[in-house]
Amino acid sequence: MVTDDDKTCVIDHSKLQKERCWQKIQKEEQQNFRFINAIYFDSNKDATEIVVQDPNDKHYRSVELEEHYTVVGEPASFYLTHFSPEDGKGRTIAQNLSDSIRGTELEDRLAIVGTDGTACMTGKYNGCIRHLEELLHRPLQWILSLLHVSELPLRHVFATLNGSTSGPIHLQVL
Repeated sequence: MVTDDDKTCVIDHSKLQKERCWQKIQKEEQQNFRFINAIYFDSNKDATEIVVQDPNDKHYRSVELEEHYTVVGEPASFYLTHFSPEDGKGRTIAQNLSDSIRGTELEDRLAIVGTDGTACMTGKYNGCIRHLEELLHRPLQWILSLLHVSELPLRHVFATLNGSTSGPIHLQVL
């Protein structure tokens, strides 16, 4: 695959070592699927380094914001997987979740799904959990983070009581 003209497929030997270790860890973690009946997932937008090819066939590194989802299984908080969906739509996220549990014991045992309360997760028609229920052909128990649910009302209460903040305020000790 590597030629003098095209060296894009060159892989560092340490990267191969990490991949082998990662595959071993994933295989061991998949043994834990038989104990899990709930998954919890959330996302984080990270600056991710990517390789971009320009029209002159030159490759250079660039940084782009990418959304990463992490999935854990309960009980015992087992790390299950992570993925980066193509877009932030509930259907796409549900498809990624379904693909990650398909063919495992968790596919039949999954009863509880936990996440934050954003519209793309909990929407009546286009929410991720709703689409996941359709893909699994059964209803699931929804667990929503109370921190996310109460964040906006509490922010408004504190802003009303204390006034809006413009930055950190340093206390003076007398």
